[in-house]
Amino acid sequence: MKDEFDEFLQDTNRNALRFPPLDPHGNKILSKLCECYNMLARKLGNPSVKYVVAVKNKRTYRKIPDYNAVSRMMKQRPVFHRKDVKRAPEEVASENKSRRKNGINKAHVIEGQVVGAEAPEIGKENIGHKLLEKLGWKKGDALGSDDNKGIIEPIFATVKKNKSGLKIKNIKGEALDDSNEEDNNRSSREKVRKSKFMKKKSKFQI
Repeated sequence: MKDEFDEFLQDTNRNALRFPPLDPHGNKILSKLCECYNMLARKLGNPSVKYVVAVKNKRTYRKIPDYNAVSRMMKQRPVFHRKDVKRAPEEVASENKSRRKNGINKAHVIEGQVVGAEAPEIGKENIGHKLLEKLGWKKGDALGSDDNKGIIEPIFATVKKNKSGLKIKNIKGEALDDSNEEDNNRSSREKVRKSKFMKKKSKFQI
């Protein structure tokens, strides 16, 4: 895509360049590339199939293209697939397989997973580590104002994706049975229904 823009920029005989119809994200990237090359982007076609036409103007020859932004966008979207050409099933399957070859996405989280458990330990080159060592701290010591009586390990956060609510604990620190929690929720819902019914009944009586 970058080569097509560079070739069109150097060609003085053409004032417009029509691109094939792409998906909405591809057309959006093309419009941004037109801005980087100081050109106008016109979207034409019908609602189902749209294409972008790059048009030169006075700014195209007066200003230098923003090649840094162009390289960033080409890294984000290196391949553009035409919407008017049907792709082979083998090509789609190989592309999906290449996306999944690295396994689970790093942004994917699992219920009960400790946040930052796989993060590497902060090294000695870190500025915070250096400042603590200058203040007399050593690896394995606790942090705190009263003779370093604080915690050694940080407080860990676990991932929670369901809608069950936090577990209620009793005096001994043991989690209560889920059946008791469900009974309490059911009774509270029944109380809300009864109160709404009584309010409606009082309105009809008036």
